[in-house]
Amino acid sequence: MNIKTFSSLNDAWNNLDLTILEHGLFTGDRTWRHPDMVSPFNRLYFIIDGEASFASKQGCWAFQPGYMYLIPAGFCFSYACTSVIRKFYLHFNLELLPGVDLFSPLPTFRSLPCPMDFLNVLLEEAKKESLSGLLSLKALIWDIIRRFFQETVDETDYLHYFQGFY
Repeated sequence: MNIKTFSSLNDAWNNLDLTILEHGLFTGDRTWRHPDMVSPFNRLYFIIDGEASFASKQGCWAFQPGYMYLIPAGFCFSYACTSVIRKFYLHFNLELLPGVDLFSPLPTFRSLPCPMDFLNVLLEEAKKESLSGLLSLKALIWDIIRRFFQETVDETDYLHYFQGFY
């Protein structure tokens, strides 16, 4: 008999902690503006309608429907709604070690396409009040986080960053 185990399932799996701090379906107007925001948590925005400007030291962009945006913990930015905006949002921490967020080393925000049919599925799962709906929603959110991580992080550099902690 031969059994092969995988160390990441024993070590990192049990330490990887995703905590949703706040969430909501938000509608804002021109009063939705904040200069120089720095949060100890990550922000995940799914833009449904409208548009808002987003600025940092690197430049100025627009939040647009059909995209999702990841704003990493510790990133300094400003935003302002130009007319009306509607978004689904999650504020979360993703820690491999207590107090060390996986996205905090990112130097800037990231965006990925988010088709409206996918966003509708996400919102429908969020509305369900069942264990199967919660499990489905959790799987969708983990997959979104995986996509952001996979498409925006050089894991070689990343492992060096966390090597001192782990």
